[in-house]
Amino acid sequence: MENNQNEQTVSSDEQKVQPGQQEVSQGKQDKDWKALYHQEIQYNKKLRSENQNFKASQEEYEKNKAVARQKKMEEEGEYKTLISEKDSQIDKLNNTISEQQKYFDARKDKILDSMSEEDRESFKHLPLSDIEKINKRFNQTTSSQTKSVPEGKDAKAKGEFGGYSSIEEYAMKDPKGADEYLAKNVSGYRWGK
Repeated sequence: MENNQNEQTVSSDEQKVQPGQQEVSQGKQDKDWKALYHQEIQYNKKLRSENQNFKASQEEYEKNKAVARQKKMEEEGEYKTLISEKDSQIDKLNNTISEQQKYFDARKDKILDSMSEEDRESFKHLPLSDIEKINKRFNQTTSSQTKSVPEGKDAKAKGEFGGYSSIEEYAMKDPKGADEYLAKNVSGYRWGK
């Protein structure tokens, strides 16, 4: 019986120690996570710089390899092969240039088509980048004009009630404007004065 009590006492003492150890180990884990996080960041930076160095050295190697191959072919007198390779490279670059030029022309035409005839004639000689800037400014101007119109008011239709469908709506949404409208159009009106 005493033996059982001692075992129970020991196990309860062990239980008291274990939670304290868990608290201590949790504190270490928190510190370890932060340290691990910073280690991972440093390791990631190291790998990124190694990757960039590798890519740069690989590009340099490819370039040196092509130059060495060209020198070797020149020494061997294979000018026709070199000329045919350069011609094929020039053809590829010319195809790329023509595709890009078609894209830029199509983009420029699309932007110019959205403008008035007068603006189109004025701006058609400009490069695409300038036309895009001008178009952006035109669009900003029109969007800022539409934002200044009060809610519920039609910017295009001035109409009888300042763009509103009724005098009541006009008075509710723009009381100052409705007051001015009534003062101008109704003889003897003196509400706001």
